[in-house]
Amino acid sequence: MADAVIDRIAARYASPQPSTPDAPTGVRLVFDEAAMAPGRVQWNLAEPQLAPRLIAIEADPLGPLRTMAAADLYDAVVRRHDVRALASGWRSVTVRTNLPDRRVGVVSAQVELQLPAKPPARMFTIKTSAPLTAADRPIAIDLRLSPSEALSYQWQTTAIVLSDGRAEQIKGPPRKSDREHLLIGPDDFGLRLIPVAAEPVFLAQADIEVECVGTRKGKPWSARASLSDIAPDLAFAVPFDVEGAAIRATARAKSDGARRSMPAVEADSLRLDAFSFDGSGSRELELSCEFDDGANLRTIEIAPEDGIDDAGKRRQVKFTRHSPQARWSWLSLSPFRGGYRWRWDAQSPWSAVLQPETPLRLRSSQAAAARIGAGA
Repeated sequence: MADAVIDRIAARYASPQPSTPDAPTGVRLVFDEAAMAPGRVQWNLAEPQLAPRLIAIEADPLGPLRTMAAADLYDAVVRRHDVRALASGWRSVTVRTNLPDRRVGVVSAQVELQLPAKPPARMFTIKTSAPLTAADRPIAIDLRLSPSEALSYQWQTTAIVLSDGRAEQIKGPPRKSDREHLLIGPDDFGLRLIPVAAEPVFLAQADIEVECVGTRKGKPWSARASLSDIAPDLAFAVPFDVEGAAIRATARAKSDGARRSMPAVEADSLRLDAFSFDGSGSRELELSCEFDDGANLRTIEIAPEDGIDDAGKRRQVKFTRHSPQARWSWLSLSPFRGGYRWRWDAQSPWSAVLQPETPLRLRSSQAAAARIGAGA
């Protein structure tokens, strides 16, 4: 009867809780004053009553392990079960590109993967795509196949190019693969990617304007871009139906804005340097001296315009009455400094920069006048 009364008191007015740490082990009741209203309470102890019970259990589950040898501890505590992985059908294809970073004429590019339906395991066709950016970061494409299906897919590239000021879609050839790693290169597109680069040493002197020209569908076609020390390379995106594709370029000096052109060449992989432009390379000049006084011999000193201070580049040219003509050649290392300078002797001043297109015509009497002028 005492237990029945205590259970009813605990259910209505209190809640059992463990005893405090400093008290003997047991259970204590914590009463709720709000539930203890004044009045009379009457219980029929024969009626069933749902009452909370708090059972204190003292246990030390790790006790036996403290006395066990360390070598036997792992086998006693750990149980390992190897479970075969369940085939979910999820497959991932990693796409990487081997393409030029700067593709002139291409607005965007992507790769499309397609897997036809394979009933009854897979009743639907899978189509998915991923953008092909200039970054070298791989792209993961997730495919949901049937659990028993081998990886096999068809893929195709698509490039959006500008044609006559309007966007045009050009697809590459369809290809098949069963590999988890897909590498996409220039040959996988429906157009030619023609790389053009310039030597950094020359780009320190000049910026280069490059143009690819040709004929497409009976109309002129072209694409333009610039090369600089910040952007030293590019690739022209040329559709396969462009006829007579050629590349031409113009170099503009950073110092004074002087311009030098490059003759058009067939559109192909190209690397530009100082010798690609007019005014550089091997140069040749015709010289002659008319003897209009009593002299029998005249000698001049001649040098490239940037070589007057280099004794190895200066050369003496002699003229006689029997041999009044001569030829002189030199190597111009820059299209912007392809001229020459000359003087009668070491005491005479150097001439202004002259261009090699016009032959040098002298008269023997000018030597004496130059000496007089230098002495004055």
